[in-house]
Amino acid sequence: MTPDRTISVPKRQQGAVFFVSMMLLIILSLLAISAAQVTGLQERMANIYRADVVAFENAESMLRETERDLLDDPNLCFLADADPVMTWQQNPTSVNAASTVSNMAVGERARSFGWRGTSRAGVARTGGDLQCSYFHISAIDHDDDANRTSSAIIQSVFVP
Repeated sequence: MTPDRTISVPKRQQGAVFFVSMMLLIILSLLAISAAQVTGLQERMANIYRADVVAFENAESMLRETERDLLDDPNLCFLADADPVMTWQQNPTSVNAASTVSNMAVGERARSFGWRGTSRAGVARTGGDLQCSYFHISAIDHDDDANRTSSAIIQSVFVP
């Protein structure tokens, strides 16, 4: 015959395992919620950064396109106002992609006399003609025309 082996079970359990497991579950839940919030914030920051970069690239593209248009114009030396009106300066977000060209060798604020040397440095293309020195170009564009998150304005001095 085998002896009776009885396991003595306490009549009243203390519940320590349940308490410890609930504390671990609460701590892990708080960590998961915190990680989700940080991830969401980083994703929003990345989207804003991307929108800024896209807007900058679009504005730079508009600027380069304006430079190409200037070079293609046969009347380059007499092109552009000395002081153009830039209506988009009042409310840039209401304007689609745009650019403005100012001939810096024309008008009362002309700066041609400060440049000497070759035509690359700003001297006129024809002797004595200071109308073709250099241009101030401003370009504006946005990341997306339908849903504008970011806008960029770029200014450049262009020497043909």
